[in-house]
Amino acid sequence: AAGQAAEAEAAKAAAAAERDKVIGGLRKALPMATADDVDAVNQARYMLTFMLYDGRRLHDAAALGTFLADRYPNAKGSRQAAKIAMASLQQLSKDGVPEWRAAAKRQCADVAGLIMRTWPEDAESADAALIAIATATEAKDPDRLLEILDQVPASSPRRAEVLLRAGSALWRDVLEKRGLEEGVRPAADVLAAWKRRAAGSIDEGLAAIAAGTPAAKTTVAGALARVQMAVDDGDRELAMRLLTQPDYGPWTLVTGQDPAYTAGPLAESTLTVALRYFIQADQLDKAQEAMDRLEAVAGSGDEASAKLTAMYLTMGRDLQAQLEGTENRIAVERGRFNEIVKDYNTGIRKFPAVIFAGMLGFQSKPYFQADAGA
Repeated sequence: AAGQAAEAEAAKAAAAAERDKVIGGLRKALPMATADDVDAVNQARYMLTFMLYDGRRLHDAAALGTFLADRYPNAKGSRQAAKIAMASLQQLSKDGVPEWRAAAKRQCADVAGLIMRTWPEDAESADAALIAIATATEAKDPDRLLEILDQVPASSPRRAEVLLRAGSALWRDVLEKRGLEEGVRPAADVLAAWKRRAAGSIDEGLAAIAAGTPAAKTTVAGALARVQMAVDDGDRELAMRLLTQPDYGPWTLVTGQDPAYTAGPLAESTLTVALRYFIQADQLDKAQEAMDRLEAVAGSGDEASAKLTAMYLTMGRDLQAQLEGTENRIAVERGRFNEIVKDYNTGIRKFPAVIFAGMLGFQSKPYFQADAGA
């Protein structure tokens, strides 16, 4: 075994030496080419881009691949060189020197944009769009997400996936930015416009999913984001229809048998959203089922209990905030609140459900009374 390992290392070293020799030769030959050799030169540039990437010379590979895609987009190997450049920058953004990572992320997004503009109808463009979405999401840049959505052609082979990912990311940005302090929080009309665009993108993406198509996590996550928006808008019919959609409905899947959807972060998110919906829709049996499943998914122990407690407290504050609207809304919510309290008084003694119930006012206590004049 030791001898075989030594032979493998020797072969690896020999291959690296041969690769370095080829890189050196190409670098010497390129400056000597004439204007008539442009096709051969660009093929050599592509070969060199690949060799540099294979040799982990990622900065050089990214620079040369970007140059070839930008200056000679129709050259043979240009698309592959662009993908190599993007892959190089992705690796640098994750594994490179810490001081370079932020710049590598920005450059990766730039190359993704270049690919989307240059080959909009091809599979490379969809791949680039998904990378650009991930970069914009990490940077919390909703304007860039909107640009990506505008750039995706109607004929793109992966348009639905791009729409679902970008729409979901845009909705997360809306939720996060809503919580900012006044002065740094975007204007209400801006947030509303982002939300409408997110909803439209997800709706279009879901509409493109053929009936009977096996569920994909991107689709389920998009549907879940759309459920959140529907709950936020008070559209219970849409929320329920999406939750229980037979192919990709989050509630359908989390209550099914596929472990990919009955455990893990997506299951927790699904159950949290479903719990909030069932509470608001006065479906208390379903709410209890969602709560029980959520506790089972979270597990046991102090860490799990703390996580659940924080989750319930956050949800309680969100629901209480909905009582702070207009007079008519307060009247409607008061009636629903009192009905929930009446029916829930017998089923709220289990921790951590008792904390959630306490935040929402579901413990045995006098019914809700609005202040005089409300």
